Amino acid sequence: MIVLAVAVLAGPALVLGYVLLRRHRMIAVVSGVSMLPSYRPGDRLLARRRRPQDALQAGQVVVLRHPRPEVDTGWLVKRVVAVAGDVVPDGIRCDVIPKNQIILPGEIVPEGHTLILGDNPAHSMDSRQLGFIPLESIRATVVRRLNR
Repeated sequence: MIVLAVAVLAGPALVLGYVLLRRHRMIAVVSGVSMLPSYRPGDRLLARRRRPQDALQAGQVVVLRHPRPEVDTGWLVKRVVAVAGDVVPDGIRCDVIPKNQIILPGEIVPEGHTLILGDNPAHSMDSRQLGFIPLESIRATVVRRLNR
């Protein structure tokens, strides 16, 4: 009888725990080589879902949706290089073709945006092609890599 009571009480608690976990965490799978050598294709990443009040910092790895709604490539995993108010670092030239905009070193990242790059720039679609990324495109910050 006690076992049955524990099972009846534990079931809803497990469901509630699962719902809360899904609400605050997500798992992203790396699908390309843009984040080599940090992350390899197939790596599973535990990420904390981002709330609007969460501040981003340069160096954080984030999970984001493609900022152009017409392009659905699934999740992108990139590193934050600069946040609003920061200066675009030297050596980064962003030729944004669709917006006819060029982002140059020394320019200030606008409010509500960030600058992202892949760790493997030769094989990465990032701010160099997409321009400044709106914060609402960023869904989560990576906490750690999970075991394969």
